[in-house]
Amino acid sequence: MKQCPTCNAKHAAAARFCMECGTPLPDKPAAPAGDHGITIGSDALVAGDVIGRKEVVTAQSYTQNVYYHDNKSSSPSDCVLKVVPDLSCRIYVDGEFVLDAPEGMVTRLSLRHGEYLMRFVGMDDPQDVFSCERMVSKPEELMKVSLSGVRRQRSLQRYDTAVQSELNPRELAEAVAYYLSRAGEGYPVAQYKLGECYEEGCGVPKSDDDAFKWYLAAAEQGNVSAQTAVGRYYYFGDSVEEDRTEAAKWYRLAAEQGDVDAQYILGECYSSGDGVPKSESEAFKWHTMAALQGCKEAQKAAGDFYYRHDDYANAVEWYRKSAEQGYADAQDILGNCYYYGDGVEQDYAQAVEWYRKAAEQGYVWAQNTLGNCSYCGHGVLMDYFEAVKWYRKAAEQGNAEAQNNLGNCYYNGHGITQDYGCAANWYRKAADKGHSWGQHNLARCYYEGKGVAQNYSEAVKWFRKAAAQGLADSQDYLGDCYRYGRGVAEGHLQAV
Repeated sequence: MKQCPTCNAKHAAAARFCMECGTPLPDKPAAPAGDHGITIGSDALVAGDVIGRKEVVTAQSYTQNVYYHDNKSSSPSDCVLKVVPDLSCRIYVDGEFVLDAPEGMVTRLSLRHGEYLMRFVGMDDPQDVFSCERMVSKPEELMKVSLSGVRRQRSLQRYDTAVQSELNPRELAEAVAYYLSRAGEGYPVAQYKLGECYEEGCGVPKSDDDAFKWYLAAAEQGNVSAQTAVGRYYYFGDSVEEDRTEAAKWYRLAAEQGDVDAQYILGECYSSGDGVPKSESEAFKWHTMAALQGCKEAQKAAGDFYYRHDDYANAVEWYRKSAEQGYADAQDILGNCYYYGDGVEQDYAQAVEWYRKAAEQGYVWAQNTLGNCSYCGHGVLMDYFEAVKWYRKAAEQGNAEAQNNLGNCYYNGHGITQDYGCAANWYRKAADKGHSWGQHNLARCYYEGKGVAQNYSEAVKWFRKAAAQGLADSQDYLGDCYRYGRGVAEGHLQAV
């Protein structure tokens, strides 16, 4: 213990300043290294220390790594010690026993204004309810709380494995019973995991009502994953009445805690005006926060923002980050940037490379564009057969542009046996989706009687649809129909 020389208030040995009057407390000499596992002197645990690593060899002849992190707090007494022990060990601060650190656990020990804040952090979930986080003034109290947290943490990890594998019904039932027990005691992560079990029907009957109940219980205690889940339930109206405003509220709570999914979704809410006033600047703010955490969808959204504002260089930077994570949408757009020279030097070969990455994931627009590159010989050798392959992949997914292009290949016999009937069929698929060239080409088939019985009235119908979309070729054909009375009453005025 330390005693303030001014007001005589007592503080923990690691305290640097008096909590009562702010007077600097006298230093104590660091405890000598010995057979204590890891021994840390007070001077090693002050903000502003150089971040580094040192090795301490104990009597058991194994090495412990000790990392010192300055948490950049404004308080000069705040600091964090993070230990990842290879084997169980004991930690001493200023000669006072703090705790037994179990093997393999990530241990965070904070000294804030002379008090110990101990947290055992789960290997997968840094917000694990079974990790201990409590302010205490006496190291022995800290030890008691911490070790009970470790036991819960290990039980949780074992039951998580059972739930994820679903291989052993007995262990699965035990896991759910364990979650129910802990959830009933108010542990938010147990409540969240129980919500997952009910949502997925894992070990319990599937029930969105029960899932939402437990998600909400955890969310109201600040569990970030549960807050995101509650937002999702309100957004889609699952088990509760759809309420986009309420959804945005919960997404914001999770986003403000740093949840990357919530940040991205909140950005989407601002982008579309769902539950919040539409705001491009707010959307960009939240998308950027998520993008900086590596969210590929958010990175693509940040790229879109820059692209809309003609900042192609920054757009390409974000598109590339997203594309390199395998996001097909961003790969396709990055291909477009290379194809047209937006933000990068024009390079058809690079464009084809990115189109191919997206196309191989089944992204229809990239498949169609890759077909165009093969058809025209841009970035690759001209190859009608390769073009037909990619047009067909996209066309069979319902892409109208590709359906029209595949129709052209059948009509002209490029890369496939010429077949006017197949051409007309693909043109019709595109035309029914409102594709102007599909409508024009189908009209031409009826006009010329290729692949279908010649029918001027049907030709006029489709020429009119394409002409109404501003397609000049259809407008010319429609004028000829009126001029010569094909499918319509002859009328030179209409033709003009």
